[in-house]
Amino acid sequence: DTVKKADKSIAFLRIDTWFADGTEKVLSTVPYDQTVVIDITGGDDEILARMKRRGRRDVRKSLRECPAEVADETDKALTDFSEYYDVMVETGQRDGFTPAPMSDYSDMIGALGADHCRVFAARIEDRVVAWSIVTVNGTHAVRYYAGMRNEVMRLHVTDKLLYSECCILGSQGITEYDLMGIGSDFAPSLKGLNEFKCKFTEEITPVAPARDVPIKKVFYKTLQTVQGVRKALR
Repeated sequence: DTVKKADKSIAFLRIDTWFADGTEKVLSTVPYDQTVVIDITGGDDEILARMKRRGRRDVRKSLRECPAEVADETDKALTDFSEYYDVMVETGQRDGFTPAPMSDYSDMIGALGADHCRVFAARIEDRVVAWSIVTVNGTHAVRYYAGMRNEVMRLHVTDKLLYSECCILGSQGITEYDLMGIGSDFAPSLKGLNEFKCKFTEEITPVAPARDVPIKKVFYKTLQTVQGVRKALR
C-alpha cells in the first residue's frame, strides 16, 4: 500500500533478499547468490599478495608482456561513448548476448557522475581494446559492466585492466571491489565467469539474490506469461 500511494505506476519492486516469501523469481537478468569481493587496501603489492597463486601469476605476466596502457577515461566516455560501445557489441556477439542501447551506458555514467561512476579502459596503439564501468558508493566499488575485443583475448589485457583498477581505486580510499556475481548451483549459467573472477581472491562472498515483489499482481502475472511464451519460442 505504501508503494502504491507513493507511485501508482510501479508494477513490481526488485530487491536483494535472503527470503522467498512474498516474492517471485526475477523476470529478467540472472540473479546470483555468490560474488567475489577483492580487498584493495594496503597498496599495490598487498593487493597482489592476497590473490590466489594463479591470479598473481597472470597479473605479473600481464604487467611484463601486455602492451596495453590503462587509464581512468571517465571524462572521455562522458563526451562520447561510441568507441567503448563498439567493444561491448563485439563482446556480446562473442558471448551470446545483446547489449543494451548505447544511451543506457552513457546515461548511467552521466546520471551518477564521476564521483560515483568511473570508466577504466585499456588501449593498444590508442585504440580501446577493453574497458569497464565501475560504480562507487562510499568505500565500496562494483565492477558493473566490462567488455573486451576478441583480438586481445590471449594478451592478458583484462588481468592488467582489473589489477590497475584495484590499484587506482585503492589509492583513492576504496577498500572493497565487488566483481558482481559468479556461478554456483543457484546460478549455473554464470559458472563460465568463475575461472577469471575467482583467481583474484581466496574467498567467495555469499550475497542475497535478487527477487521481484509484485505490486500490481495481475499485471505481473501477465508479464510472467509473456516471458514464458518468449522462452518457449527460442
